[in-house]
Amino acid sequence: MQRQAEPNNPRAGNHAVNGFSLIELLVVVAVILIIAAIAIPNYIHSRMRANEASAIQSLRNISTAQALYSTMWSGRLRRLVCKASLAMAWSSIRITRR
Repeated sequence: MQRQAEPNNPRAGNHAVNGFSLIELLVVVAVILIIAAIAIPNYIHSRMRANEASAIQSLRNISTAQALYSTMWSGRLRRLVCKASLAMAWSSIRITRR
């Protein structure tokens, strides 16, 4: 942005002044900080919810894989592991949904 030099300023001479004033730069920095103050908490919250959803899906996948394995191998594993993993999966779902 070019401005004409002030006529009463002896140091300015006859050349144009280039650049931004300090007030303009401070306003831009203030606007950026306000936008960041709004955006960062929303980003953190959405990231936390995505991690919770991923963990719940992983528990469901593990439970399904264990049920499939126990079905294929005559239920040997089901009595020991599947019930415990299902209980953990459902309790974690209830905890995160409150």
